[in-house]
Amino acid sequence: MSSDETDLPTRRSLVAATATLSIASAGCLYTFTEDDELTLLCRALLSNHTKTAVEAELEIVDDGTIIAEASGEIDPPMDQQHDGIYVPEEDLPTEPGRYRVRMRVTGEEWAEYYTPDTEAEQISVVGRITSETEPPVLLTSANPNECD
Repeated sequence: MSSDETDLPTRRSLVAATATLSIASAGCLYTFTEDDELTLLCRALLSNHTKTAVEAELEIVDDGTIIAEASGEIDPPMDQQHDGIYVPEEDLPTEPGRYRVRMRVTGEEWAEYYTPDTEAEQISVVGRITSETEPPVLLTSANPNECD
């Protein structure tokens, strides 16, 4: 076999590469339009449901840029009242978009919710800290009256 023949791909390598490409692109045939998956974010808040105070962070990210954030110490619940941090209404995005809402106990792993994961036109994201070392539990509500 000449050196030119050894540089050519074999039939087996071409079949393997084609199969891999077919599998990798199988879910990518949908074309997005401008208005697909745009959601209005009505509320983002994080509350503490543990027995001790925790430092926490909350961010709203749009296309890799933090557009709103809140952080601080959250006290444990007292008399059925939960303390929390939130993004004030005036700092929330005013237009529907594709937002990533991130929450965590400071120094721990982020919990994230990506608004296109819902079919609702508007959504609220509420985080509950139930452990000082685990990501918050994220709950969503698509109540159409929450943004009014």
